Amino acid sequence: MIVHNKLWVDCIIPAAGYSSRMGSWKLEIPVAGGISLLENAINTAMNICERVIIVGGFRFEDLQNLLAPYHNLIILHNPDYEKGMLSSVQTGLQAVEKDFFITPVDMPGISEIHYKKLFEYLPEGKVVRPVFNDNPGHPILCPLSYKEKIQNCRGKRLIHELRHWDVLEIPWKDDSVLADLDTPEDYLKWEANDAKRRES
Repeated sequence: MIVHNKLWVDCIIPAAGYSSRMGSWKLEIPVAGGISLLENAINTAMNICERVIIVGGFRFEDLQNLLAPYHNLIILHNPDYEKGMLSSVQTGLQAVEKDFFITPVDMPGISEIHYKKLFEYLPEGKVVRPVFNDNPGHPILCPLSYKEKIQNCRGKRLIHELRHWDVLEIPWKDDSVLADLDTPEDYLKWEANDAKRRES
C-alpha cells in the first residue's frame, strides 16, 4: 500500500557500530554532494518509508545531536551494540508495527528506487532482497510476520539466518546493493565512482 506517496512500511537503520575499520566515526563522512553518510541514509528512507527507526549505540549522545534537526524519527539506543548489527536490528524491531526494511547506514548507493522495486514483491509473503552477481545485498524487506523470528535469532549476523529462510532474491543491475563503506579504501573508491556518475 502507498499512502501520501510513501510506502506503508517501517525502515530500521542500524547506526550503532564503532566504525573501527574506517578509523573514524563514519556516520559523519561526506557523501552524496556533501551531506553525511547518516543524513543520506535517513533522507532517502524518510522520503519513501512511512516511519524510520534509527538505532544507535556507540557515541549515542553524538548521534542524538546529529539527529536533532530531524522530526518524526524514532531513535532507539541499543545497550548491547558491541554484539553486532543483529542486536541493533532486534532493538529496532521493538518499534516496528508493519512490514519493514532493514537498511545499513553505510550504503550510500541505496536510493528510493531500491525501496520501490523491492516493495513490488512484498505480496509474495517472503523476505525480499536484491542480488548482484549471485551476491545478496541490501536493503532487505521483511513481512511483519518475520518480526518475532528475527527477535529470536542469536549471533551477530542476520545474513547467516537468512540462508535458512524462504527468501525471494531479486536480480539487480549494479553493485549499489553491495557497496558499503567500511574502510578508507571503500570510501575513496566510492568517491571516484560517484564523481564518474555525476560526469556522465
